[in-house]
Amino acid sequence: MYRLLFAFFFLSGFTSLVFEVIWERMLMQVFGSTSLALSTLLTAFMSGLAIGAWVGGRVSHRLKRPLLVYAALEAGVGIWALFVPTLLKLSEMLYAQLFVELSDSLLLFSLARFAVIFVILVVPTTFMGASLPIVSQWIAKQGAYEGRVGWLYATNTFGAFAGTFAAGFLILPAFGLKNTNLAFACANVVLCLVIFAVARFMETSEPAPDSNDINEIRGHRELMPLGPKARAAVGYCFLGAGLVAMTYQVLWTRAYVIVLGSSTYSFTMILACFLLATATGTWITSALVHRLKRPVAWLALTQFLFALTALLAFQYLEDLPELLFH
Repeated sequence: MYRLLFAFFFLSGFTSLVFEVIWERMLMQVFGSTSLALSTLLTAFMSGLAIGAWVGGRVSHRLKRPLLVYAALEAGVGIWALFVPTLLKLSEMLYAQLFVELSDSLLLFSLARFAVIFVILVVPTTFMGASLPIVSQWIAKQGAYEGRVGWLYATNTFGAFAGTFAAGFLILPAFGLKNTNLAFACANVVLCLVIFAVARFMETSEPAPDSNDINEIRGHRELMPLGPKARAAVGYCFLGAGLVAMTYQVLWTRAYVIVLGSSTYSFTMILACFLLATATGTWITSALVHRLKRPVAWLALTQFLFALTALLAFQYLEDLPELLFH
């Protein structure tokens, strides 16, 4: 029955990224600029995910009913999303006052406007970020399925890709911002109710490991623990990788506006590609990671390949208009 969690995480990833696409279009109306709207959205979104993951990781082992907390988090995302359009409208009155006070400095006015939007969006994204560590901790406690945590993240990211693509190209053009926001806010509440209804049965059932789980556990390699300096180096590597990846997302979105002629579709396409590639990489690596003798060396290799392919992507960017014409 634990496999229901994969369905839940796919759906929560789907709805979360529908909200991100919705909020990006709403922020374009506020800022009047794609780059400022995108930078603000990504900062608030990723900050909320990071804060939620940190808090969720700290408290997950203390929770007696983690799946009920997960259900409450999904409801929190949906309920807060209902109020986001109203909060953005109210913020416009605050901007008028801020403009009067800070009219001499465009930088200070932009920072103040960013701070207001950040506060509005960081709340639901924190709820989103807390879900994975809380559910992962519960899965890890089941013993046989601790190797599936990476697959859980990949499933969530595949859902995010599907939500991005569907929202940008299908749902929003058909139903508009207001109706889409309302529908998916309600969908998150319904998802909460479904999780709440089945949580008791999932938390009381004891999963029996199948042959794949047994083979996976037997196939674990004994790895030497990293020293404090090595752990710190890997942590800084992840910090730098995240910084560069998000910078590239903004950069590529602005670059592809020239090719695609639409900031909305360029944002959707870049985000969808990011998510699809991340989900695919996570899914493949989750199946292979236990066979790697030197995982940190492989981590270094991925960063080298990232740099190399990013350079190649820009090398051929100017050829895309001709390719699309043909």
